[in-house]
Amino acid sequence: MAGTGAAPRNRPSLPSRRLRWLRRLGAVAFAGALVCLAELVLYLADYGGPTPIFVTVPDGGGAESYVTNLDAFRSTFAAKPLMRAQGSYPAAPAQRFPVRKGEDTYRICVLGGSAAMGFPHRVNGSFPLFLQSILNRVGEGKRFEVINVGVAALSSYGLLERTGEVLDYGADMVVVYGGHNEFYGAYGPASAIPLSSRRPVTLVQLWLRRRRLSMAMGDLLAHFLPAPSESETKRHLAQIMPRKTDIRYGDQLYRRVKANYLANLTAVVRLVRRRGVPVVLCTLGANVRDFPPLGSLHGPDFPAGARRQWQQHVETARQLARAGEPDAAIVELQAAVQLSPGHAETHFRLAKRLEQRGRYQDAASHYEAARNLDTVRWRAGADWNELIRDIVRRADDDLVLLADAAAYLEQRAEYGLPGSTLFLEHVHPTLKGNFAIAEAVARTIGDSPAAVQPGAWHWQRHGAFESYAAANGIDVLDVIIALQQAAVLHRQVLPPQNGTSPQYRNLLMQIAELEARLSGAHRVAWDEAAEAGAFERDDYYDRLRLLLAEEYAERGQLEDALREVDKARRYGVRQLDNTRYAEVFLARAAILLRAGSAEPAVAAAQRALALDPTSARAKELLSQAKAVLQEQGAAKARDPISLPTTGPGW
Repeated sequence: MAGTGAAPRNRPSLPSRRLRWLRRLGAVAFAGALVCLAELVLYLADYGGPTPIFVTVPDGGGAESYVTNLDAFRSTFAAKPLMRAQGSYPAAPAQRFPVRKGEDTYRICVLGGSAAMGFPHRVNGSFPLFLQSILNRVGEGKRFEVINVGVAALSSYGLLERTGEVLDYGADMVVVYGGHNEFYGAYGPASAIPLSSRRPVTLVQLWLRRRRLSMAMGDLLAHFLPAPSESETKRHLAQIMPRKTDIRYGDQLYRRVKANYLANLTAVVRLVRRRGVPVVLCTLGANVRDFPPLGSLHGPDFPAGARRQWQQHVETARQLARAGEPDAAIVELQAAVQLSPGHAETHFRLAKRLEQRGRYQDAASHYEAARNLDTVRWRAGADWNELIRDIVRRADDDLVLLADAAAYLEQRAEYGLPGSTLFLEHVHPTLKGNFAIAEAVARTIGDSPAAVQPGAWHWQRHGAFESYAAANGIDVLDVIIALQQAAVLHRQVLPPQNGTSPQYRNLLMQIAELEARLSGAHRVAWDEAAEAGAFERDDYYDRLRLLLAEEYAERGQLEDALREVDKARRYGVRQLDNTRYAEVFLARAAILLRAGSAEPAVAAAQRALALDPTSARAKELLSQAKAVLQEQGAAKARDPISLPTTGPGW
């Protein structure tokens, strides 16, 4: 008699199970093949444009130059819809340099964020160009060429991602000045373009972000998202990037980001040294004296019942300071700090009072505490610098060098407290601050004979800041433009209630004073540029310089006119496009013709024609210059130089 239980379920045979798994694997392989095919098609179609930091362009005579690719970081920043809507992305400064180096050329590439980039100065006011000027003055045996690869809002993930590429541009040395963007820079876990705070996951995500298919999917998604308002698209990068602004010093996220920074910087060093190239790591300067903390929180162990007592100490200190009793105010603030040692603003207020009483060493420790405890993490803490120093120590390699820029800046700051004389706001240096960083790096290179061989150093040739500023072509217009951009950033980074801080007011006063001093050709060119809306264009610097050159030429100051054309050529964005670049040489040719210098005018017109063979203006100027040259030759033949028949030697 059959059992009454349920009939046993037929189990699939072993071959059928294998067939099912083979089908699954086949489906996965087919999907992977489709993805790879789509990526290949998009790559061949150059979807999203070129991705290298620098791309090659013909430079005439069969030579090629690298020029900055303004869309190199599209895949990085277009992940934020608002930045995609703005239509432009952070990039390295506009630069043009030969693909093939001369035999005596020593090429140094500087990696970093906006502070390395030189923001808000043009490239001629950045520390990399000051470094180039210093090395070429004191060095012998090499022609130093420093390439600025600083990019705003770039974190150490971005530096690591691009290090291999930078080495392919012929770098003989790599200098790294970066670390302020670890929280709010691209891929920072507290930024508007976040990736995982777990480093292995982030590295995979980075690889995927660089794929063309990822760009296409992002563009497709953006097509269906609502467009940002016009007011939003005008927001500054500093307003867009922060997403989380309450990060306590030493909490879990802080420790993880710090560990990731250590791993990324170590990987950069390893990659550079694997290619046999020296690397210089720079410690990071920051404004501690004149930039108050943007965010303050009591520590997690702060007793709830102590808040009233802490507030009473702070308020009493304020009243005592107003009453002219600074020492009593210091005592109250010290009591407040003892109650809440994790509160950044209390440390900053105490530091100010201590500085007023001439207790600079005590003030320095509290300024540093305020910087470290600031919960809005735009400035790297002092522990970041200790980490950088430790990487160099542990490398134990003569070609892994430390440029202690932070210590160098402290030595040059008043009372050892870096403030507004060296920094425009929180981390971006003034011109003198950039010069000091350049000096620190140059001294490090000069003190390491193994880094540059062969070569000799003559530090007695080293001069003052003013001589290098003049050599870099920095003038009052450069300074005004930089201060204006710094004022905008300062107002937008600081909370609204601090929008009238002493440092911000100082910037406005400097701008007003410099504008009032504009006269002559500078005033005419500045007003003409403003009237023509030049400052709203991407090539405003070029336009301003060419307007100034034209004004100088009208006044008969031809050497000054040629100098301004040279600034447009070296520091403007027109150098990135051959057709627009040719216009700079056309301006030079026209000025030289006016001066009667036909031979160099021919050379300038020929260069313009090589850059833009279709330019009718280049052909016209070349014809005119050759005609003048021919006339001058004929005049010399008719009226040969008369030789003296008396005097010494006759």
